[in-house]
Amino acid sequence: MTMNIKRATHIFDELKFESNLKRLDYFQKKTGAKVLLALKGYNPHHSGELVSKYLAGVAVSSLYEAKSSSMHYDGEVHTYCPAYEDDTFDELASHSSHIVFNSREDLKRYHHRVPSNVKIDLRLNLEHKMHHEEIFDGYNPNLPNSRFGVTINEFDASDIEKYNISGFHFHALNSQGAEELKEASKTLIEKFGRYLDRVERINLGGGHLVCCENYDWDLLSETVSHLKDFYQLEVYIEPSQHVYNEVGVLKSKILSIAYNNANIAILDVSAKNHMPDILECPTYFAEVDEAKIDGSSGGFKYILAGPTCLSGDIIGEYIFNNKLKVGDFITFKNQSAYTFTQSTYFNGIRKPDMIVIDKKGNVKYRNSDSFDKFLSCI
Repeated sequence: MTMNIKRATHIFDELKFESNLKRLDYFQKKTGAKVLLALKGYNPHHSGELVSKYLAGVAVSSLYEAKSSSMHYDGEVHTYCPAYEDDTFDELASHSSHIVFNSREDLKRYHHRVPSNVKIDLRLNLEHKMHHEEIFDGYNPNLPNSRFGVTINEFDASDIEKYNISGFHFHALNSQGAEELKEASKTLIEKFGRYLDRVERINLGGGHLVCCENYDWDLLSETVSHLKDFYQLEVYIEPSQHVYNEVGVLKSKILSIAYNNANIAILDVSAKNHMPDILECPTYFAEVDEAKIDGSSGGFKYILAGPTCLSGDIIGEYIFNNKLKVGDFITFKNQSAYTFTQSTYFNGIRKPDMIVIDKKGNVKYRNSDSFDKFLSCI
């Protein structure tokens, strides 16, 4: 296999992707629950046939994602937006199997425009207090004054029949294990349990560490089975980021090496443009395949930095066995989710190329950035 990589490139491995999808499918068959792939982390349209083969459908957050779903995926399309645009709502609903309303105001405003074959869900805000691991505030949907969902104080049970609500949805986790989901489901039951027998389904949202090492699938199954059996509910989860665990890497080329009290390798990828979690989340660290995990035995220390004019465009400090040189490639691990979908044209920097490798090791799909694409976004 020759990929002929010359610059920053995302590499997506379908073999590993299918392996993760098979694990999710096993969970579906074991519990009777349904798994949706949330496209907000990454939209693998190039591998839509695999998603359609193993999962119940997709979860989308916008008109463009919904239209893409109609083109590339089979199965259900669950649409949730914190607020809907009046001039695009009808088209959005036409591409959806389920519409999730975020507030009672939007429920009242749009329910009569939902087609009869599309089901209506309501997002709940559990105001859940974390039991095992706190979430960085910027990613925490449970904080006071959160714009996401209806709290128990705002909830009106008469809306269920009045607006034909047939399901509830909540999202309380962010990269957390089955233990925290169990606690969140307890919060759901404590606050909204008396209403669960009046709807048909519950969507437990995303943020699950599925497909990651040591994830407690048995506890997840136990939590899902309780909701399914005791309340006679159809149960969904909609993971995104961790469905891509070990699936994609980002290859980056060293453009220059500078020195200012430390060795600084300037790359053709940017924390600002291509890996925004580095700057947004203080607990996130981008793993580099070639770097040493433990620097106690020596090595060569480098600050890896981006090519933009932003002073804070720093990826991190790493230790390597060998000296780096211009033209070397560095491999950032686990870079499929929340990278490509959040990339920008700040400073007019080119976006990374994309290569998809199929199960036989052949290049299935290749996409490169261009000046015309840049102009179309200005």
